[in-house]
Amino acid sequence: MDISADYLILGHENDFETDALMEMINSMDKYSRASAVRILQEYINAIHHLRSEKIKYEEKNSKEPQ
Repeated sequence: MDISADYLILGHENDFETDALMEMINSMDKYSRASAVRILQEYINAIHHLRSEKIKYEEKNSKEPQ
């Protein structure tokens, strides 16, 4: 049976990349970990913004006559 402890305890399953990322972050000292979390949050915010802008662009262009 290939079930993670997260799934058994928390009811959700992390993939390998998520587990690896958590291990890397947890191996850092407190200051470095806080910085890494801020950097990752800014990256995620940028990706969400770009996807949102792409959707707006595609919706705008799909409504215009070809």
